[in-house]
Amino acid sequence: MRDGQIAYEVRGNGASLAMVSGTTGMAIARDSLCASYFSRLAGFCRYVVHDPRGTGRSDPLPGKAPTVDDQVDDLIAVLDHAGVEKVCISTYHAGAAVGVAFAVRYPERTEGLFIVNGWARLIQGDGYPFGLTRSFSERLIEAHGEHIGTGMFADAFSPSRRGDPEVKAFYTRVEPPSRAQAMLLTRMAQELDVRELLGSVGVPTVVMHTQDNQAIPVEHGQYLASNIPGAHFIPFEGTDHVYIIENPEPVLIELETFLTGNNPRSEPDHGFATVVYTDLVNSTAHAAEIGDRRWRELMSRYDRDVTERTRAYGGRVVKNTGDGILAVFPVPSYARALRLRPSRGRYPHRSRIARRHTCG
Repeated sequence: MRDGQIAYEVRGNGASLAMVSGTTGMAIARDSLCASYFSRLAGFCRYVVHDPRGTGRSDPLPGKAPTVDDQVDDLIAVLDHAGVEKVCISTYHAGAAVGVAFAVRYPERTEGLFIVNGWARLIQGDGYPFGLTRSFSERLIEAHGEHIGTGMFADAFSPSRRGDPEVKAFYTRVEPPSRAQAMLLTRMAQELDVRELLGSVGVPTVVMHTQDNQAIPVEHGQYLASNIPGAHFIPFEGTDHVYIIENPEPVLIELETFLTGNNPRSEPDHGFATVVYTDLVNSTAHAAEIGDRRWRELMSRYDRDVTERTRAYGGRVVKNTGDGILAVFPVPSYARALRLRPSRGRYPHRSRIARRHTCG
């Protein structure tokens, strides 16, 4: 596993942070649904994210599931190539095991370990009753191979958005490129076991876990924290395993505090924002002209496009008014707001956007 090419990217300025999930990388960092999260990260650190083998632009896996040590070897190769000597490891999902192994093998290069929704082992065993059964694990691996490219994990990992086509499309976009690679990565994630390493972690460690995680129960996070010396456990609200989509704010706050020593919650509870209100001109007349069915299709496409644009530029939709939206951007940026305007000719109407308002 030491030979091959690993794709990675570096973004932001400040303390060095390596992002490790074990089964995906740049696809999430570049996706519009997660854009605001990674923009926030780049605002307080210099992060490195790579595509694990078998995903994205990195080389495929050579016919066998990678070990945790294989993934540590790839991570150290990426950091060496990027010129990063000491780093905080931020992990998620199966990347928690990689972070643990990295911290044990390279304590002199590890500033700290930050784990979100991770596990030391996923399959049930002696002293570990809250994992998957072996038979269910095998069925899940086979199912992933059979349903590759369908976003099969969307409802399980993002139950708060169950049935949402936008979220299902996201899961489809970040899938491994082939059936074989998907099965190998799923097998790796489910069969790893780093319990024996936990007691050897000697770096500052924070473990966070969504309290009502329906895919990976909170007991996995509690086990990690209780077996890593000095680890601090922080549960946070949510049902989703992919917290970036549902409730990223608690993680961003704790991660910035852990990495920089600056607690964003200590800042004044006021600031500036851009409030955007869009309204479709002559919507009633146009609806009557083209008919209810065509109008509903048009509005559905409009809402989807504007929501995607809003998220891509770091904003959030507060309310849908029926023929427009109310959105808020966390910075006073009229330029970003203007980017919500659909391309001319895409929709048979004109839209207007209110000028920005700042509030304190």
